[in-house]
Amino acid sequence: MGRGIDADPRARFFEAARDLLCVLDAEGVVLHGNPSWRRLLGIGSEQLIGQTLSGLVHPADRETFDAHLASLRFGARRARLEARFVGAEGRSRWMGFSFAREPGSAEIHGVGRDITDRRVLYEVARGILR
Repeated sequence: MGRGIDADPRARFFEAARDLLCVLDAEGVVLHGNPSWRRLLGIGSEQLIGQTLSGLVHPADRETFDAHLASLRFGARRARLEARFVGAEGRSRWMGFSFAREPGSAEIHGVGRDITDRRVLYEVARGILR
């Protein structure tokens, strides 16, 4: 008798994580995303799977985001960045993402955390110090 996905502790971790978790192919297309995408950005797996992650990034941040992902295709093993992601309702949230790609693997694994509050405080402090 085979083990179901619920019996796999890695799958349970993926489903229970509060941060955004994703698996991308080498071109940045989402292969899998956890339920936190719906909670944080209102984007369910049916909308997420099969689209490029870059398509969710605010246009002003997309070029930098794409360059970081491209670095993983050309030999880098890790990339970290902050970018605004646009949710289903059109509102932007700042996300801090870490991506990793193991040598010889075609998949990129990503972990994103909502850093909107921290970015807002940073911008306020920066404005005060000017």
